[in-house]
Amino acid sequence: DNGPFHRIVDPEQNLVHTHEALLGRNLIDTVVGTMLDKAPSEQEFMLKDVGSFWDARDLPNSTEDGWIYVVDRLPCLAADPIAIFGQAIEFMIVESPEPLWMEWCRDLQQNECIREEVPAQTEPIRTPQMAVIKFQTSEAVRSSCRSAGKEDILIKFRFGPP
Repeated sequence: DNGPFHRIVDPEQNLVHTHEALLGRNLIDTVVGTMLDKAPSEQEFMLKDVGSFWDARDLPNSTEDGWIYVVDRLPCLAADPIAIFGQAIEFMIVESPEPLWMEWCRDLQQNECIREEVPAQTEPIRTPQMAVIKFQTSEAVRSSCRSAGKEDILIKFRFGPP
């Protein structure tokens, strides 16, 4: 599949609790839940509206010029940043409701890090090779990933030499 990558699992949901809730259902709830493909209430781990970013936009072909497209939601990114390990990348934050933060770390223990705000831009930014590069939001994001609604972030990147 050459399409973009979308977050489909809620990073705030504890999958062990979901599994325990599934095991704890009675026979009728199990049969009905299986037929309707529903997790127990408050234990749903699949995000709704995956692909909603493209409702009013053209879907790109990810093999074009080697770009990889990642679509996310601001609260989901706040709960679970996107991390790239041991690579130099070229990236663009194509769309985001607020500036994102990049954290560049020289070691895997993340002791030597630089954190800087990166707004949506029109020109790609090239990074040096780092042990860890994280795309994340400010700490001010308060809503939950599950209640975030439609996707609102598009980042594109490609791997390459520094």
